[in-house]
Amino acid sequence: VSGIRLGWFLGSINAALWLGWMVFTFLAYLPAESYSVQQLPLRLLLMLITVAVVLRLVSQHSSSLKRTESLLKDVNSIISSMVEGLIAVDHKRILVYCNTAAEKILGLEAFRFLGQPIKIFNQAISTRTVDSNEWNNIIDTALSQLEKQPKFIMQLISPERRDIEVNFFRVGNPDEWSGIGAILRDITRERKIDQMETDFISVASHDLRSPMTVIYGFVELMLTTTVSAENQRLWLTRVHKESLRMNNIVDDLLNISRIESGRLPIKLEPISVQALIKQITDEFKPIYKTHTFYLHIPADFPELW
Repeated sequence: VSGIRLGWFLGSINAALWLGWMVFTFLAYLPAESYSVQQLPLRLLLMLITVAVVLRLVSQHSSSLKRTESLLKDVNSIISSMVEGLIAVDHKRILVYCNTAAEKILGLEAFRFLGQPIKIFNQAISTRTVDSNEWNNIIDTALSQLEKQPKFIMQLISPERRDIEVNFFRVGNPDEWSGIGAILRDITRERKIDQMETDFISVASHDLRSPMTVIYGFVELMLTTTVSAENQRLWLTRVHKESLRMNNIVDDLLNISRIESGRLPIKLEPISVQALIKQITDEFKPIYKTHTFYLHIPADFPELW
């Protein structure tokens, strides 16, 4: 029993069994009446062999333990340096882990909540959301859909207004899970880019109506009225010009992907505002004949880049 306890103290089940067997062999393997000086070397040899084996097992166990500790340090270092936030809760709903990224995203110090019920941590998060009930509603929905690894988006107002994507998952085996994890990702910039794309497409679509209106107006005039060859050529020139303008707008739409990747070159050149405004009004005058256009532009208005 003492051998088993000693081996258990050394941290190895194998060491415990071998030390127990060593004591048993030395004291009880041979009958008590057969103890003699002649048998003592045999017993000592058997004991030394057993001790050598035990020391070997303990050494292997110690080496394995060091490798495990080194691996855990590496894993912890990797998780700590993640851009995404990581939160882990055990099966008793106790917060057991929160990496540095999660602290930055949420604006909370994790050491104040580690080892405490997740309810306290959730209350702290709720004070930072646009809707104080939003986070609790997300938690309730996520718990009912964990097998699907649900994703949610919540809006934070503290430490600054941001959009956060939260992905929940189970920790452990599918049959027996030991907790719940959540990955937090700041998608504020992505959503801004998506909104910019939507706004750009909306503006571009609106701008397409202008050349289409001009083309439609001139073509209708040519079909419904008798015009001289000179006016016909002038109007066809306008139609051609507006067609090129439509083509440029379509090119702008196609340039969205180039803008995102940073491959769109920017060419700056001086633009005369007076000439630009006069060109636009001249395009609309033949169509809106009942309208009168007045231009008020300072003579010294500078060119713009």
